[in-house]
Amino acid sequence: GDYYFGIQEYEKALEEYERALLINPNYSWAYNAKANVLFYHKNNWISGTANKLKAVELESGEMQAQLLWELGQRYEHMGFNDKAVEVYDQVLLLTGDTTWYYRNLAGPEFCNRNWTEFIFRCKKILEFDPDEKWPLAQISWTHALLGNIDSACHYAAELDKDDILPNMVDHIIGIAYAQMNTGQIDEANRMMDKQSDYISKLLDSNEGNIDHHLISLAGIYALKGKPEVAMKYLKQIDKQIVKPLWFIVILEDGPYLNDIRHREDFQVFLNSLKSVWQAEHNKMRHWLEENDML
Repeated sequence: GDYYFGIQEYEKALEEYERALLINPNYSWAYNAKANVLFYHKNNWISGTANKLKAVELESGEMQAQLLWELGQRYEHMGFNDKAVEVYDQVLLLTGDTTWYYRNLAGPEFCNRNWTEFIFRCKKILEFDPDEKWPLAQISWTHALLGNIDSACHYAAELDKDDILPNMVDHIIGIAYAQMNTGQIDEANRMMDKQSDYISKLLDSNEGNIDHHLISLAGIYALKGKPEVAMKYLKQIDKQIVKPLWFIVILEDGPYLNDIRHREDFQVFLNSLKSVWQAEHNKMRHWLEENDML
């Protein structure tokens, strides 16, 4: 099953996972593998959730905590943020990992657009782990969204641009945004050029989250004042695949896309994604309610 998953033959992967479960009906990892195919490649979030819940039920200890976290992520992606928080509370009880807990709690606040609470959660992460880069970038991003440019620049300046992993695109754009607002245009363009080259290579090799790569490139080129190039990348995103809620929030509110958000083709693209997401959300809500889970 994993072999077929790796070569993107998802129907055959599901068949093999089912065969594994015929041999061992209590094999949690087969349920989990099925869940991931159903979530990411079959647009079936209901069956994906059912299989993830079964995997959680059959596990214990650290592995159960990992599967619970993944379940919480799925609830968060589909807009059931209260359910996600319930699951993250269970993860904390199992692990005692407070830093991970606050990072988990930041996600639902982001998806709910509770920006003050989102910043608070990110700052709590920094209290437990001052070396974390992710919360600094998110705080900068959020201040930029709120129009607090001085604060956005302050937190972006806390990020060491020479010590950033090449795939941490949010950090790169955060620093570039701050630089462009403080007159460092050439330096900002240099960083974004380097990042866009890296992401383009990932796209060429079909590595990683393709949708994330495309929206990142769109953000870079929108910030560089090249709206047509930005839209070219956005239009490559498959509009029929359900996107997580955070993806839609970035499209609707992300400050780096401000210069293209007014375009008619951007709004058509965004509304299409939202329509597909809303339809799956509604089906998921009905299923959760039918099973007394909501």
